[in-house]
Amino acid sequence: MPGKTIVIGIGNTLLTDEGVGVRAVNAIKPAFSADQSIEFIDGGTLSFTLINYFDQNDNLIIIDATNLQLDSGSIKVFVGDEVKQFLEYYTPNSVHDVNLFDILCIARLMNRYPQNLALIAVQPEIMTWGTHLTQAVAEALPQIESDVSNLLDQWTKIYAQTYTNQVSE
Repeated sequence: MPGKTIVIGIGNTLLTDEGVGVRAVNAIKPAFSADQSIEFIDGGTLSFTLINYFDQNDNLIIIDATNLQLDSGSIKVFVGDEVKQFLEYYTPNSVHDVNLFDILCIARLMNRYPQNLALIAVQPEIMTWGTHLTQAVAEALPQIESDVSNLLDQWTKIYAQTYTNQVSE
């Protein structure tokens, strides 16, 4: 895998399913502990300060609760330009969702955009005061781990193919 990968979980852990990004990062981090090229960040509700992580990596995965208008715990993975396209038309349901789009725009303007970008969006059930995920969203955590692993595998294959093509030229 080329360079460094950062996985950022976004959300407020005091608002039940709103904190799924942070909870997911904490839950799946041990599965990847042997790979020193991957860093997991509790992005909480840091908004614009997350831009600091954009120029420290080649690969960026963001995990966040997002109103997908699907069943609770449903997941959609957006990769590359799909992230930007999704966020352009998305009506945010919390302050940090607005900032995620703004962060991506600022990163592009500052030429700090990662080579590979993905958003793992999870449909929350409720976002009221509470410190635990609902059952439907908690049951999505293994799929989130699988999606992170699949993205890393996909990006590794792309890198290997590109490298092989450059060497053979």
